[in-house]
Amino acid sequence: MEKITLLGTGGAVVDGERDNVSLVFTSGDFHLLIECGGSVAHKLAKVGIPYETLEDVIITHTHLDHWYGLPGLIFSLGYRDLRRTAPLRLYCPEKAQSLIWVVLDLLKLREEFAFPIEIHPIPYLENALVFENDHVVVASTPVDHSPQLPTHGIKIFARASGKSVVYSSDTGPSERLIRLANQTDILFHECCGLAGQPIPPIHSSALQVGEIARRSDVRKLILLHLDTMLNAAPAALIAQVRTHFQGEVGVAADFDEYVL
Repeated sequence: MEKITLLGTGGAVVDGERDNVSLVFTSGDFHLLIECGGSVAHKLAKVGIPYETLEDVIITHTHLDHWYGLPGLIFSLGYRDLRRTAPLRLYCPEKAQSLIWVVLDLLKLREEFAFPIEIHPIPYLENALVFENDHVVVASTPVDHSPQLPTHGIKIFARASGKSVVYSSDTGPSERLIRLANQTDILFHECCGLAGQPIPPIHSSALQVGEIARRSDVRKLILLHLDTMLNAAPAALIAQVRTHFQGEVGVAADFDEYVL
C-alpha cells in the first residue's frame, strides 16, 4: 500500500492540535520523510512506522520549523540501533548544506554514531530530479517563499500505483508550482488563512490556493501548514477555495492518512 501520513499540519506557531508540518510517504517497507520539525521519531512510532528503518529525508528549506527536529531524529536513530550501518540520506537546497553540517557537527552527531550521514543538494532548477528508486521518482521545483532562502516544492511519483502527489512547501502563489502540480492526484498546499487576513506575501490564502488548484487541474486538494491563530474555521477556508476550485478539498489534521 502507498500512502501519505501527515505527522504535523501547523505552520511556525503550533498549538495543542497541530505540530509543525511534516509528512511521510510509505510504500511497503520504504518511507520518505519530508520536513523534520517536532519529535518526528515519536510520531513515526505512533503511526506504526519503525523510524529506525528511515533512510531518506527531504528538507525543503531551512526556516527553523521545517528542520529543527533533525538532530533529535538522528539521535533517536543512533540509540535505537547502535549497530546501524545504513546511511541516512538528507536532501536539501544546495545553499542549505553548510548550515545543516554546522549544526550536526556542533552537536557531534557524525562522531556519535557509526552510520554515515549524507547530504545531497537539490539544484535550484525547475522539475529537478531529487532521487529515484524502486518505489518512487522524486522531483522538485523552486517556489516563491523567502528571497534569501531557496525553497522547493516536492513531487512524488509512486511507481506501484502510478499516482503522484505534490507538496507545496511554504510559498506564495507560484507559477512553477502550478506546472509541477499539473494533473497530480493530490496537492498538499500550504494555507495561511483567508483572503483579507494579514497574510505575508510569502504565504498563500485559501482564495489563492483555490486558484492554484484549478489551474493545476489536480484531483484532490489538501490544505496544510495552517496558521493556528488564523485557521479556526475550516469550513470558511473550504468555502473560499471553492470560489475557484470545485474538486475534492479538505483541511488536514495531524495524523491524517491518504491512501494512493
